[in-house]
Amino acid sequence: MNQLNKQKDINSVLLEEIENKYILQKDVICYLQKEIEVIHNFQKFKSYLDENKSKKNLLIYRYTNSICEGCIQDDLTNLEEFLPEIGKESILILPSIKETRESKIHLRNQLGKFNYWNIPLEDFKMPLDCENKVEQRFFFLLNEKREIISIFFPQQGNSHFTQEFFQHVKDYINQ
Repeated sequence: MNQLNKQKDINSVLLEEIENKYILQKDVICYLQKEIEVIHNFQKFKSYLDENKSKKNLLIYRYTNSICEGCIQDDLTNLEEFLPEIGKESILILPSIKETRESKIHLRNQLGKFNYWNIPLEDFKMPLDCENKVEQRFFFLLNEKREIISIFFPQQGNSHFTQEFFQHVKDYINQ
């Protein structure tokens, strides 16, 4: 009987390990799908960026008004703290907010410290979260040739990951 209980314990540990690996693989696949979607959608937008921006390394933050305001505010606060380290000219924010008089004032107040372009959602579509199918905000880093070097999807409550990404950006831009 003791042997049978030990075998059950071993089986449950093995099953839990397999489930955790499956969840991890599922998360990795989801992340890669979102990255592919960003790269694909960026290609449609890239020519507009080439015409209107200098050929510097560029950190871009992309969001829409369907994303939680608190999440956006956390990201902007992190970006504002990071601004002196890479300079205003190295950051571009691309919101997609329906243009009204109020939204223009709101964007100017919220993003006045940054370079930003309010662009139509159709011009640069957003990736969707795999589980709940909502749009996901993201950062990405471009080199001088306008190739994507890195993509990052911030997570609410995990700003230390955002800080690590910003360190990567700083190292790349200042090399």
